[in-house]
Amino acid sequence: MEGLLRGRTVALDERQREFEHRLDLVIEFGGPGARAFFREENGFAGRTFHELGRGRDSESHPERITIEDLLAVTLLDVWIPPGAVRRLLGPEGGKVAQDLATVRYRNIWDADDWSESDGGFKGAWATWRRLLRLNGVGPVVAPKIMARLRPSLIPIRDSVTKTVLGYTRRDNDWKLFGFALSDEERRREAERLQAELGSPRIPLLRVLDAATWMLGGRSERIEWALGRLDKPSWGGKPEGTREFQEARHEFWQRLGETDPWTGRRTRETDR
Repeated sequence: MEGLLRGRTVALDERQREFEHRLDLVIEFGGPGARAFFREENGFAGRTFHELGRGRDSESHPERITIEDLLAVTLLDVWIPPGAVRRLLGPEGGKVAQDLATVRYRNIWDADDWSESDGGFKGAWATWRRLLRLNGVGPVVAPKIMARLRPSLIPIRDSVTKTVLGYTRRDNDWKLFGFALSDEERRREAERLQAELGSPRIPLLRVLDAATWMLGGRSERIEWALGRLDKPSWGGKPEGTREFQEARHEFWQRLGETDPWTGRRTRETDR
């Protein structure tokens, strides 16, 4: 199978096709969950992750890492050790921001190649390695820090997105996302999902991440958003529970897999 990408003919391998199939289902069924995630009264991280300390200017490229950046990352229910916090708020954080600033692409789909051989994307790989050298900042925390700094460029990767999107250890998720969203028709469909939230300021990758997480996550707050928790400690009643339930059920049915919710309960983040 061949696909045309900005004038270049490329072979779509099986892994890319599988990823795009899953992403298309996220776009098709992720609306109700994404709306629940970005509804502030529901208590998820929502817009605060990318707007905290920046407001409308969430796409600016910072010259250093700030306390607000690290606080925003913890809203995704990850812990950054004290030593790493001190280093990130010092010179090391400035180096991280400078590395990312060398990436000449604004959006992940603007790149031609998402490997280190692409000079325009090389700074992202330098950032990745620099973060992983910090004690306590592993492959889950690092992309969340990078996504906070460049929300239209770096997707979030964790156990939930791995399950929903079918990541393997060898996958380059930047390439998978970038190649998939280079397809203008798919991107328009994703932008319709973005428009449903009523705010074009929410970066497209953040919308897709939220939709993905709500389709595959397991947490008390998701249980509440699905209408399965009668008396939550925070009170209130969610909106759109039936629509969310049906969308999540249909997503896993179309995928031909078992919803993680039906498996053994484990604690997941409430991001």
